[in-house]
Amino acid sequence: MRVLRFVVAVALPPLLTCLLAAVWVQSGRIRLFGDEPHYVIIAESVVRDGDVELRNNHALEERSPTHVGEVAPHAYAAGHRWYPLHGPGLGVLIAPGLSVGGVLGARLTTCALSALLPLTMFLWLDGLLGRRHAMWLTLAATLSIPYVFGAVHLYPDPVAAAMAAPLLLLLAHPADGQRRYMAWAAFWLVTGLLPLLMVKFLAPSILLAMFALAGPPSHLRRLPGRHDAWRTAPLFVVGPLILAAYHIVVFGDVLGPRGMGELAAGMNQAVMVLLGLHLDQAQGIFLQQPLLLAGVPALGVMAVRRPGLAAAWCALYASLLVPNLLQIIPFGGASPSGRFAWPAAWLWLVPLAVTFSWHRGQLERFFRPVLLAAGAYQAVLALRWLPSPMTITNEFTPDLALRNSLFPVGMRAWLPSFYSADFLSFPPNVVAIVALLLLVASGPVLGWWLARSRSADRRTSAGPGPD
Repeated sequence: MRVLRFVVAVALPPLLTCLLAAVWVQSGRIRLFGDEPHYVIIAESVVRDGDVELRNNHALEERSPTHVGEVAPHAYAAGHRWYPLHGPGLGVLIAPGLSVGGVLGARLTTCALSALLPLTMFLWLDGLLGRRHAMWLTLAATLSIPYVFGAVHLYPDPVAAAMAAPLLLLLAHPADGQRRYMAWAAFWLVTGLLPLLMVKFLAPSILLAMFALAGPPSHLRRLPGRHDAWRTAPLFVVGPLILAAYHIVVFGDVLGPRGMGELAAGMNQAVMVLLGLHLDQAQGIFLQQPLLLAGVPALGVMAVRRPGLAAAWCALYASLLVPNLLQIIPFGGASPSGRFAWPAAWLWLVPLAVTFSWHRGQLERFFRPVLLAAGAYQAVLALRWLPSPMTITNEFTPDLALRNSLFPVGMRAWLPSFYSADFLSFPPNVVAIVALLLLVASGPVLGWWLARSRSADRRTSAGPGPD
């Protein structure tokens, strides 16, 4: 049974994404859109030419379309050469799949990479909650729009989330024995290479490095080999050096072709996107996967009991989210709805699971009903988006009838919508913001109540003292 639970939790979500990718691509229900054609062009250049110079690849696609056909280049002209405006990392990762299976092969590659997320999630939860609870919580979390829908798409965001998950696991539970040195070496290499997917991942990359250098958990400091993290740390600079050299040689700017120019959104737009990535009826992570909403009060509980851990959580969450808030084009333009929130979204499982482990006796009765409700919610949403996956793509307009939404037109006037600069004039938005703030405020109160209730239960179970 232990092996079966592992296989089900780890294999079922990625197998479902692979199946959906095959069905959607073969039936034409999903097509390359937004920035996806440009990542395919990068991958095609890697396969054909072994480089990321794109001019000849655009010319070939225009003359004899293979994967993309004619598409306006997202490229920077350096003399007679064209170099991508997008990070080269994703194109390199999907190049083998593209060479074998075309666009479907590329999508299956991102599905395979995303399999790291349920694997890491299960391994961490197994150590924290036990195998049965780990299986059900992993399935409830990943059989949802952010994972199943996100993994199919050719964007760096879901891939970055999947690649970062094992890094966090290693920070929480460093490897032992002879594997320790290799594990830390892999940690530093992968952490340093994350910005090659997109420059915006430089901030969380540096933060993960700082967490690692701060030292392992206290109970592991006495183990032999505890300094392996420091010894292998120089490997971290490999990724940033490659990226900086590429940017300087090709673009003449260490930050790349875009520099800081795109991070120029005004405060009002940044706040709108921040709220929308959590509460909007299409973009909002708490509407795409309401199970994560339980992490909001749980974060308050964690802050009361482990303020250092909560502070580290907030710093990592902000590092993943803030660069997206400052983008000139809100919500990523033509792209899957909610993708800007996907890398950070899974962090909500940390306070949720940690709080449950601390107060399991008091919260156990809620475990099954909450997961069943989350599963039923996803099943209802799936009736709408599984047959027509392109409905979960951005249509940025304040018109409720025309904008994209997870919900039918008749429900949209009653749900939060953050597609307008005057978002506070829409009553459902105000209600949603107030509800979220109340939920945030309830966290410390819940933590105090749970701790007091637990102490009372212990005194009761101890019985009266001697006369």
